[in-house]
Amino acid sequence: EEDALPSPAIVNGYERYTAHELSRRRITRDHLRKLVVLESFHASRHPGSLLSRKRGTPYAIDEIREAPAVTPNISIKECAWRSDGAACVVLTRAQHASQPTIRLAAGAEASGPLYPPAEIDENCFSVGRAMRDAYARAGLSPSDIDFFALYDCFPICLARALEASGLCGDEGLGAYIE
Repeated sequence: EEDALPSPAIVNGYERYTAHELSRRRITRDHLRKLVVLESFHASRHPGSLLSRKRGTPYAIDEIREAPAVTPNISIKECAWRSDGAACVVLTRAQHASQPTIRLAAGAEASGPLYPPAEIDENCFSVGRAMRDAYARAGLSPSDIDFFALYDCFPICLARALEASGLCGDEGLGAYIE
């Protein structure tokens, strides 16, 4: 079958997304590697993270560059960890909340194909739809937000989320990552 993914299917699926974005020449392999370094830095600051317990320090860019390749554009260090992410929303009555309180203005979700198709186009990427929906529901724009926390399982997904969030502005994704 034309859309069949070789094993490991998940990594090869994200390879399709990565190759698509790299072919557009807005980002480079090093931009994606720098996102891994950034995520490892944030993980290293939390004593309970897998990175802190197993390693203790963030990755250096050369470690990502020299890591064994799993696909042409994804190394072993760029693959999602088995516990690759989590989200938490705490809901409580105002009288139980400590100051300062955080107001959840809106939420949204969108879903793309379970496995990337052989031909990638912009309809495959759901994060933009979710971001636009959340901003519209909240009546906010990126400039209204004081703190943004984004994470995703593979560097290409985080790159797409950064772009869809509106954080990159006119400078573009590659320049924003730098």
